Amino acid sequence: RFCPVLRFKYAAEMSSFVDSARVSPFLTALRSGEVQNTGAIGDRLRQLQWRQAFTGRDHFDFCLRSVDTEISVAQVADGETSGLGTGANVWPAAQVLMAYMEQFQGDELPDAISELLDGEERRFAVPKLAGKRVVDVGAGTGILGIAAACLGANAVVCDQGQLLEFLAQNVERNSAAVASRGGSVRVQQHDWGVNEAALDPPVEIIFVSDCVLPKLYPIEPLVEAIDGLLGEDGLVFLSYERRYFQHFDPKKRFAELCAAKGVAVETVPFRFHAAAYRAEDIEIWVGRREADAAGGGADSLAAKQGTCYDLRVLQWGDEKGRSSGTGAASPTYGGPVVVDGAPGRLEFQQSIGIGATAWIGSIVLSRYALELASSGVITSKTRILELGSGIGILAAVLSRTPIEARVTATDKPSTLDLLRENLHNNAIRTADVDASEEDGSLGSDVVQVKALDWSDAPEVEVAPLEEAE
Repeated sequence: RFCPVLRFKYAAEMSSFVDSARVSPFLTALRSGEVQNTGAIGDRLRQLQWRQAFTGRDHFDFCLRSVDTEISVAQVADGETSGLGTGANVWPAAQVLMAYMEQFQGDELPDAISELLDGEERRFAVPKLAGKRVVDVGAGTGILGIAAACLGANAVVCDQGQLLEFLAQNVERNSAAVASRGGSVRVQQHDWGVNEAALDPPVEIIFVSDCVLPKLYPIEPLVEAIDGLLGEDGLVFLSYERRYFQHFDPKKRFAELCAAKGVAVETVPFRFHAAAYRAEDIEIWVGRREADAAGGGADSLAAKQGTCYDLRVLQWGDEKGRSSGTGAASPTYGGPVVVDGAPGRLEFQQSIGIGATAWIGSIVLSRYALELASSGVITSKTRILELGSGIGILAAVLSRTPIEARVTATDKPSTLDLLRENLHNNAIRTADVDASEEDGSLGSDVVQVKALDWSDAPEVEVAPLEEAE
């Protein structure tokens, strides 16, 4: 009976669609932690559980288990109509970033986590906050800065003038908890890109939660603020909830603007998010100053290491306007498939037949491939062989990203004309290669196309791809 609830993100959106008498016990179960389902449905229910726990309430509570400390902030349900704005609530992206921040803190956690972060991926860790200068930019309720202070940081929570009294009340509300942990927190008015000097830069660590939202706030002043505050060895951690914006890709624009300031931004792999606070639509980014990132553009470190990587479905067959990326449950034979993101806008024509039809699995795999690229698993030295390329979605996505991997797309001979046509229509060059050979002299800007009907056990097998030098 509660299936319709799963289609909506917030309880407030459900009232006109679902009988409240049925929803109430469901929300009660979510808030009480009684949802124990396993598998994908269980994951969705648990996301609703923590996302909805304090929806519509006048406070938000969080336990920092690593230091056995409870924090609580006031929130205002009607902030947007009362003059406080959207910052008067604790949004899901703040919860994700706070849980991520905390998992690297505490006396017992570092040794356990160090094994997970051995090697290059240690760069994603939040440093021990004790004694660090931390600024919570666009603090809203102040919960991130207060949490950092409870972990021993000397924190500043800052926002626009209308939120200062609200922020001060929340700081006072948690003053005993902060003092008991040896941290400090103060409130400071701050307008992005205007008065960074009041925050006494350079800053060691900056936290920004759910502020990359161009529908409400321009991105450029936020980047100016980060550039004005971030020290040479500093780090900025941001959480970002993906939302459709019709004019440009907010993630890509933010990465490009940061790269132009010499700040390289990377997407934290999803597997490093705190297990209890994971949501597929919420990302965590970490930025740092890098000499190689100066100048921006496609050659910048930010562009090559994944901050720009994203993929949204704008049109699925004849159904227009899908920005959620869920697509359709079954193939749609009519009309083009249009996607957008880091690879730019790509359009694919369909035809009759299994291999000439768009399947949502190709979108899922393309997104996963982009995640591999953003985490450095796929690089410019990687040679990729795709079996059953179909209409060419994955091959086109990989070819158009800045990683410059070399892609070979294969399918039945009857499908290759449509595959080539879709690649050419998206300004991607192709080269036909015999099934038993591969032309190693071709550059990464050319997708090699091969006829391969693996369902028919061909006599001539594809030669193994040797490791690139």
